[in-house]
Amino acid sequence: MHFDPAAFPGTKYFWETIRVFFSTMPKATRLILIGYVVLLIVVLIIGEWKERFFYIGSTLMLLITCVNPWMAWFLVNKLHFDDRYFRLFWLAPVVMLYIHMAVMIYRKAPKVGRIILWGLLMIFFGYSLWQISIRSEGLYHGGSGNKRMEIVDNIFKVEDDVAEACDIIDADSDTSKERRVIYDKDFYMEARAYDGSIVSILVPYFSYNGVDWDTAIEGKDWRGALRAIYTEKVGPCEKYPLDGDTLKLVMANARCDYVVLRKTSQYYNLWVDNFPVLGITEYYVVLKTPE
Repeated sequence: MHFDPAAFPGTKYFWETIRVFFSTMPKATRLILIGYVVLLIVVLIIGEWKERFFYIGSTLMLLITCVNPWMAWFLVNKLHFDDRYFRLFWLAPVVMLYIHMAVMIYRKAPKVGRIILWGLLMIFFGYSLWQISIRSEGLYHGGSGNKRMEIVDNIFKVEDDVAEACDIIDADSDTSKERRVIYDKDFYMEARAYDGSIVSILVPYFSYNGVDWDTAIEGKDWRGALRAIYTEKVGPCEKYPLDGDTLKLVMANARCDYVVLRKTSQYYNLWVDNFPVLGITEYYVVLKTPE
């Protein structure tokens, strides 16, 4: 999560979400959203009743059910949507409205206007390819790193190494139930695309805020201690040694079923010496933790 929900009680959580959402938004996205609002006004003024009903109605429904401070409080505090609330903003039919308006303009435009529209379309298409092939380098692609537009052989279109690790977990568990696993950011997006029932107990792709190992153990912050050792940012360990017994204590209380650990982890031997190894892939080792 971008921030701690407990620090923003009531409707403050919604306003902090809005602040983070818009302060981290790229300029291109802001421009697209501004254009979306403009197109909504156009639809409201000149659109047919079906267009008004769908686009205006869906936007109003979104404002009532999701983009609403009191509804946010209910979703976060009562239904525990704090890890997913950001995703509700994706419900707005932004792309659909742009496409719909482009088709309307194309049908009514003269020949010259259609040529201009096709030219703009090619520019946007080229920009999209640039985004995918160049700027996507920082996106996750399993343990091997991002391959940009390289063709993936398997039908799932995820890194083979990730699929192998997920299959190892599937073979050892009930696939009809959610499996609570800890894995790194490179594994995250691929695993979620391959098997939605393999769920990370920690959100791995945001910045690590830091948890003092001794403080976490003393305060029984088991997830904080788990994140500290998994991300190799444990600290001095002045009160509690980083040994097998302490690691087993943390894992017994962190409610984590499996660990997908990168082979290059500096604590690799500590992990594999204290938990059963279910399988090894090219980049990862899969461990089972106490029930």
